[in-house]
Amino acid sequence: MKIRNPADLGAGLVVVVIASVFLVFGRALPSGSATEMGPGWFPGRVAWLALAAGAFLILRSLRGASTRLPPSRLRPLVAVVAAVLVFALGIHRFGLLLTAPLTLLIASAAVSGSSLRGRLIAALVITLGAAGVFVGALGLTIPLLPN
Repeated sequence: MKIRNPADLGAGLVVVVIASVFLVFGRALPSGSATEMGPGWFPGRVAWLALAAGAFLILRSLRGASTRLPPSRLRPLVAVVAAVLVFALGIHRFGLLLTAPLTLLIASAAVSGSSLRGRLIAALVITLGAAGVFVGALGLTIPLLPN
């Protein structure tokens, strides 16, 4: 058996694993029926549909035309992982107004071709929007500035 499309195989396996996890952990929820739905009815149906879609992708990877995966690029991976770590480690220590723009600037290093000015403006707008929504409108207790 030859794998003809590794991208479909990888995507199918990821979807099957995630759907299986949802099915295993959701089996304790009562399903009910279509007319009297319990808390597990809709998530269970979505998980079964995802499982079927993943199986379809796996089968398609074995039957489709042969393709090559594009070469992996390290810079986007490192930039996104670093941005997540900086946010997780910095949000409570440095506050949202300092951590968010730094996180966004690090994450924007994953994309080439944008100007530093554009990145700074985007970071400022997104930071102020996040502060307005999460702290102002929703009242979450996220520190805005360092303690």
